[in-house]
Amino acid sequence: DEGAAAVLGGALYGVGDGSFGADFALRWQPGDDTWAQRAEQPTPRRLPMHGVIDGKLYLAGGFAGGDAVVTVYDPAADSWDTLADLDPPGGAGAGVAHDGRLYVFDGSDRARVAQAYDPESDQWTRLSDLPVTRYLSSAHVIDGFIWVLGGRGDRGAQDTTSIYDPVTDAWCEGPALPAARYGHAAVVHDGRLFLIGGYGANQRATDTLWIGTLDR
Repeated sequence: DEGAAAVLGGALYGVGDGSFGADFALRWQPGDDTWAQRAEQPTPRRLPMHGVIDGKLYLAGGFAGGDAVVTVYDPAADSWDTLADLDPPGGAGAGVAHDGRLYVFDGSDRARVAQAYDPESDQWTRLSDLPVTRYLSSAHVIDGFIWVLGGRGDRGAQDTTSIYDPVTDAWCEGPALPAARYGHAAVVHDGRLFLIGGYGANQRATDTLWIGTLDR
């Protein structure tokens, strides 16, 4: 709950959880259906922004003491390294890897900060701000553009989408979701978006599943 999950080398990894953060990491092997404990994170955290680049899991920000901390996990070595801090710090936003960089969109505390991390230089670059405040959203790469979906902001739960162009560093508004959602799970697979669960405008959990194809 409120941690991060990713597929690395055909195995599922889950790191951190809970209202106060956790430093554990677990790996699930689909072949034998078993969980195994892996190297602990350097910093416990909750709601980090994350993405996978070259088979490694990057975690940026989050709460429980890790607001500015950035770390990378190497599954081959089962080890963590600490990278350049997130500046400004943040969490509860959305992260996604694209073209060798990690993009994070932090909507916490009424912020609209967008940043990109380059593993080659170990440096962060500030991007154009999000058009609207949105936290507990999700980010996905579709046809070279980054879509930031739903979330919660100044106006409560949102059904809006913001589309970022990494080439021009510009935003535009995308099509609305069927209903407001935040804290959801979502993935792009085979050209379609699968959005699962989350909370609606009434702040109640939902078990809905939406499947759609998004076009600019």
